Amino acid sequence: MNIVPDPILVAVQILPFLVLMTGLHLILFKPMLAYLDRRKAATVGARAEAAALQAQSGAALDRYEQALTAARAEIADIRAGARAEANAAHAAKVAAARAEVDARVGAALVQLRADATAARSGLGSQAQGIAADVARQVLGRELTVEA
Repeated sequence: MNIVPDPILVAVQILPFLVLMTGLHLILFKPMLAYLDRRKAATVGARAEAAALQAQSGAALDRYEQALTAARAEIADIRAGARAEANAAHAAKVAAARAEVDARVGAALVQLRADATAARSGLGSQAQGIAADVARQVLGRELTVEA
């Protein structure tokens, strides 16, 4: 039994193995490794590009949200201003109408007082005439009033 291998037999067996490995490296492994490297670069690049796009879209969304918030605040200010103007105009119209009504009521009161005074004086003279007629009919003679 031989423990030491025959060098010629080893060389004859190693030579086809080396040729096969060289051929496989050139034909199969090198293109496959290059393809895997390109795929990895494309995948990592696509992920990096997706992350960059996501960051850009997040920043754009933040800008949009800020612009929307500012626009809402501006709209609220415009509404508040318009509401204040409308309330002021309403108050002015109400005050003008109230002043006009107060003037009319005052004029009507003056007229009513004048009419009441005229009616009192007219009714006073009529009441004296009626009283004189009643007294003449009840007493049967003319009544004289001493002052």
